Amino acid sequence: MRGPLDISRTATTRVVHADRPREMQGTAALGPRTQARARWELTSAGTRTRVRLTAVVDEGSPGDRALLALAAASG
Repeated sequence: MRGPLDISRTATTRVVHADRPREMQGTAALGPRTQARARWELTSAGTRTRVRLTAVVDEGSPGDRALLALAAASG
């Protein structure tokens, strides 16, 4: 994922439920301290698939919390 100030993070994700072909739900881990619930909404866009990711952070490291606050403030 890429966030504010072009900072990127790698998330390890796991799908735990799929409502094919529209939605997937699962978890995401960013390092050992940040854990989130994730939802991917899938919509057809011609020959491509558009993906909208929604995540709720359950536990976050101080650095990841600061990045999330910066992202929220920037719009």
